[in-house]
Amino acid sequence: MSFLAVIPHIQVQGANLQTSGILLGGVPLMASTMFAHALARKLSVKDTGVIYIHHDRQDLGGFAYGRFTPAQRRGSAFINKNDYSSKNPNALSLQPTASCHLHLSLVIRFDGRRRPRLADLQKLLMNSRFAGGQITSYGEVEWADDNEKTLKDVLSNTIKTGFVVLDRQDVLLAYQQSQNLNRLQAFTRLLALTKDGLNHAFGEHHGLSFLSATNLGYALLEDPKTDRTGVRQAYTLEQAVIPTPHAYAEPLIGLVQYVSIRQLLNVANAQNSDNLDLYEEEQKPQQPQNLIAEPLRQLSDNPQELFWQYQWHTHNGGDVFLLRQSI
Repeated sequence: MSFLAVIPHIQVQGANLQTSGILLGGVPLMASTMFAHALARKLSVKDTGVIYIHHDRQDLGGFAYGRFTPAQRRGSAFINKNDYSSKNPNALSLQPTASCHLHLSLVIRFDGRRRPRLADLQKLLMNSRFAGGQITSYGEVEWADDNEKTLKDVLSNTIKTGFVVLDRQDVLLAYQQSQNLNRLQAFTRLLALTKDGLNHAFGEHHGLSFLSATNLGYALLEDPKTDRTGVRQAYTLEQAVIPTPHAYAEPLIGLVQYVSIRQLLNVANAQNSDNLDLYEEEQKPQQPQNLIAEPLRQLSDNPQELFWQYQWHTHNGGDVFLLRQSI
């Protein structure tokens, strides 16, 4: 039996802003899916998807000359005298980090024989962390039926506002092919396009705004090993070591799009609206539909495909852990 956990307006303090070793500020999809996985294990159910709704993010740091400088922390623990600053013998060294405060909502789909008690879920939320940050508050948590009508009602009436995060690999592939570029060139140039550049590349009424990059998984660089020293091990309740596989990996960066809930659920009407940024100009009668906007129309009709799911894939002989939407 599938059911939904609706967790609106989560406030997270001091979350990790670095979604991978090469990227700051990507939407924490990996953190949200693994957060749902941790809840599922503790509730004795299976997690089968997550919808991430972005409300706000406050980066901790400062801007100077167009560059963001993350706020740094002093070392949180003293191990030996080498932890002290070389310039100030009374101060611990800096602890390199990049943090932020998050405001988000989650809709998590679980699969189990029955719904756990709502009090158990609320207790877990009060003692959990999200992306390394502390959950300070959240709205009224509720269970919901897993069907299209209920999901639309949850998005429009319970969460109401915010931006849903969509997988836009289709846009990246279309731009790469049309411009005859390699994947990296297409990715970096696409993120730098202005509104006029997007119109030139995809035509009008493409529905593309708020394009961004984030970490969507990782690819193993070697076969996992259980005998590697210095890795964090798992333990049984009796404190016996459980052999934990470890492998070096590299992040997989993908293209995503932020789309407002109101726009997503009203795509058919949005094309004739002057109030939405994506469709500022009135659509001409009998104008052909832009194929790049087709995923938005599909998701408007079937929001069940908004759920992000994780899977292991074997690609060219290597193991890949990837987050994808069914769309």
